[in-house]
Amino acid sequence: MLKKILLLGLALISLSFGYKRLIFGLEAGAGYVIKSNDNHPYIDGSAIFNIKNNLYARLEFTRVAFHSNNTHIFLGTLSPVDLLLFFPQETFNPYAIAGLKFSTATNLTDLNLRIGAGVEFKLNQAKLFPYVEGVLELYTQNISGNTGTDNIVTAKGGIRIK
Repeated sequence: MLKKILLLGLALISLSFGYKRLIFGLEAGAGYVIKSNDNHPYIDGSAIFNIKNNLYARLEFTRVAFHSNNTHIFLGTLSPVDLLLFFPQETFNPYAIAGLKFSTATNLTDLNLRIGAGVEFKLNQAKLFPYVEGVLELYTQNISGNTGTDNIVTAKGGIRIK
């Protein structure tokens, strides 16, 4: 299964480089989550779509989170959904992030409101953009009627193809 997903991803990247303008971009990154009693690193992959001019939507399609006791793997959730507003400059592009993450299961509901900022760096005329970003999340969880909130800080870096 994992081999098929990797092959599909490589095929999409190969097809994307064949066009002058990409239909959608891809990004891969690694980050660190700071949350009370649950700090952990993770790696993820996302698709980014140009909505209009400098406004993009980002959908996370895979995440592997390395918690202290176990590893969580999320595939195809398309969550969180972020809006990225870029402010183009000559050598780098700063951007603002606003997003939402929602998940539900039996007796469990999670809602994250996300806000942050980042910067991507231009490498000559390449379609590759290294980036770094920071996100603050207001996390609300409801487990069987017991509600709790927390703040989550995430630092992330990676490469975008767009």
